[in-house]
Amino acid sequence: MDHGHHSPKSNETWDASKFGGLSKEELKAQADVMDAKVWQLDAERVFDSIQNGTHLLFFGAVFCPHTQFFTRQWLSAQRHLDFMDLKVPGFEMAKVQCALQQSLCFNLQRDHGYPTVVLYHEGLYVQELLPLTDLWPFIENTTIAVKTNNFTRFTEIGTKVLDPAKFDAEGVSSKMAQESVVAQVEMFENTAPVSLFCLVVVLSVFSLFIVRRVRIVRYSSLT
Repeated sequence: MDHGHHSPKSNETWDASKFGGLSKEELKAQADVMDAKVWQLDAERVFDSIQNGTHLLFFGAVFCPHTQFFTRQWLSAQRHLDFMDLKVPGFEMAKVQCALQQSLCFNLQRDHGYPTVVLYHEGLYVQELLPLTDLWPFIENTTIAVKTNNFTRFTEIGTKVLDPAKFDAEGVSSKMAQESVVAQVEMFENTAPVSLFCLVVVLSVFSLFIVRRVRIVRYSSLT
């Protein structure tokens, strides 16, 4: 399966071949049924939940066809985990619905597309799973690490996740801010004289520099 990262601004032409030959309506209906069987974690509870144990979280949005299609693979892995009796204390996998919590999700998943799968350990962001087709081997390796208490790699590459609730207004995802700036530039490009457009570009670049500086305080490296 292609790792199709869908952003809220995506306006893709429908290609059923990417989604098992299903129409938009068929895919959405199928995903809704599977969602009812998937273990869920509310976006507002993610930060508190990941402070203890090891968590594999699937960030997605109900409006995203790539999320809808990946839900089938995620549910299959969840069922396989149960069937193989690989569930171990301290390891959880869950789906996070982000449609109404996109700013929060973007900050937690450190990406601005769906679906995104991230491994967390004891309050650390360990890594994003890529490609998504490696989901099951990744789950197997993670459960082995948990069973054997072998977390060396997790702590070596992990970085602290700061509480999104403590972000100030300037702490919004820089990628979201960039999308906003791009949208403003496109609007002025179509309506304003060239000289004004150039001025807007300069101001936009400056604003992105400020956002990137602010982002430094968002995620601190593990020390």
